[in-house]
Order: sequence, then C-alpha cells, then structure tokens
Amino acid sequence: MKSIKTTIVLMFTTWFVQASQAENQALATHLSTVEAPIPIKRVNPKYPISAARQGRTGWATFSFVIEKNGSVSNIVKLDSSGSKDFEQESLKAIKHWKYKPAMENGEPIQRCVNTVQLDFKMSSKAEEDGVRRRFMKKYRLALEALEEKKITAVEQYIEEMSSFNNRYASESNLLNLLKARYNKATDNKQLQLTYLSKVQFNYGKDKGAQYELALTHNKLVLAVQLNQLNKALTLLDALTAMPLNEQQKLTYQQLEQNIHNTIKSDKTILVKGVLHQAPFWNFTPVRNNFSIVNVSGLLTKMDVRCANKYHTYTVNEQSTWQIPENWQGCSVILYGQSGTTFDFVELSESANEA
Repeated sequence: MKSIKTTIVLMFTTWFVQASQAENQALATHLSTVEAPIPIKRVNPKYPISAARQGRTGWATFSFVIEKNGSVSNIVKLDSSGSKDFEQESLKAIKHWKYKPAMENGEPIQRCVNTVQLDFKMSSKAEEDGVRRRFMKKYRLALEALEEKKITAVEQYIEEMSSFNNRYASESNLLNLLKARYNKATDNKQLQLTYLSKVQFNYGKDKGAQYELALTHNKLVLAVQLNQLNKALTLLDALTAMPLNEQQKLTYQQLEQNIHNTIKSDKTILVKGVLHQAPFWNFTPVRNNFSIVNVSGLLTKMDVRCANKYHTYTVNEQSTWQIPENWQGCSVILYGQSGTTFDFVELSESANEA
C-alpha cells in the first residue's frame, strides 16, 4: 500500500505535568452525573413476506431521540441497503420502542444522539443472498461502458439497476461500488465517499480481509481530502483493528496525529456540503464553533443533536453557532431542497474569541 500523502506538518509536542495528586484533585470539579438510557421494550421488525420468499437480506440505519418519558421521537432514516420494505418495517418497529430515560443528577433528560442499524438476514451465514442474472448483466455492461468511458451509458445502467426497489444486499453492494467508480471517473469525491460508505461486509461473499482493508483505506483518503475529520478518525480506529504491517501502522499513527494537530490549530476547516437525493445532510464536526456560508439553493432548518441536548434552528447565511462544551458528541443535520450546496466552516477557538 502506498504511503498516504498529506500536507499537514507533523508536530510533536511534549509536556510534563508536575502537579501533585492533591493539586490535581483541587482542580477537578464535579459537574454532573449522567446515566445512559436503558431499553425496556425493543420490538423487532417483521421480516417482509416477499423478502423471505425471495431469500432477500438487507439493512437500514436510523437516528432517533429518546425523550424524557422514554419514548422515541424524531426518527430519521440515515441509510439503507435499498429495500423499501425493510425500511418501512424498521420504522414501524422503532416507533414502538421504550426506554428508561437518560438521567442527569437524578432527573430525566433527552438523549439525542442514538443510531441503530437493523439487519434482515435469513440465517447467520447469509450464504443464500445472491445476485439476480438480470441485475448482474446490467452490472457487467456498466463496467464495460465505464472502461470505455461511455459515461451516458453508465448513467443509464445505474438508473436501471437503481429501479430494483427491493434489492438483495449483495446487489446493493455492487450498485454502490459501481456508483463509487462512476463518481471517481467524473471527479466527485463527495459522492464517491458516500457510496463506498454504503458497502456492507456482513452479507454474502465478500473478498476477504484485504479487500475490506483496501476499501477502508480508500474511504480514509477521501475523508481526509474532504476535511471530514471525524469520519477519518473513525476509519482510522477501524483500520487499527485490522491486520497491518509495521509500515502501515506507522503511516496511520502519523496521520492520526496530523488530524489531531489540525483540529487544535488556528486554521479553519472547510467542508463542502451538498443535499443530494436525500432531503438532509448529516455531519459530525470536530469543533464546537462553525458557520454556514455560500449557500446556493435553500436550507430550511438545522438540527443539532448532542448526547443530552437537541435543538432546531433556522439557517441564516453568515450566522455562526457555538455549541457549549457540555453538549457532548454533537452531530448536525441540515434540511433543505435537493441540490442545495454550501460551505460548512469549522472555526478555531481563537477565531471565536476575536
């Protein structure tokens, strides 16, 4: 594997803490005690009859809020394998879930960052999941067209393959890989990363650990290039759990240090945002201060979902938001018209002080 090239200069900072244990205790102040929510009722989604008859598998991922009374609200579908029936049954099930709410200093609070992936599998092996002949034929023709740089033909095949509303998970993997290759050919890194991130490895016959390592590495390179640093750190965690040689370990360690140095620096972090087919854009920033500028289109509202806070805002261009430090683990969901583009600018602490 080639070394990852980066323009960030690796800086090593060494410091020594000489305070006594008593001094450290004097500096520590108890802020609050937070208890995580506990599931009381988790209804499993029904397996769609048509999917069971076809031996079809899939998955769907959702974000939701756990209210102070333990009910579930504000359910948002983040992604899926492409089968509408799995999505619908998942949504029906989640609506009936019940929790003992999160508690802060003995009082119930909202828990706003909750994600779940519901898997639909016929067996633990999932070896029955396959690819239909008609789908595979279009996939091979699309690859040939891509090799010959017949972009219009590739787009037509993608449209035809996407029309398979209830796809097998392995078919969704192939379609997402094809879309990623198409967007690489048309130089759209954002969509290339989006579709590579949809590929799942727990279904069908994958190509082994080395294939997963290569795919995760490619996603990491794209995430760094796009300044999606939280996603990059998550991918680095996944990579370090894989079998690596010493050079790979060193490369990833250096890159992780570079990312942390960037986060702590005074430089702004610019992330290009776009609302594609979904009516929202979901992003986890690495800083608490950010602005949304250069909006082309319409953004209607913004949700800020944190561990124990959930707020909705209108979006006015040039506005700056500062998330309090005690709002931990925040993600941002922007809603608006399809095709809207904007710049999401993460600001340093010094910029906010100025």
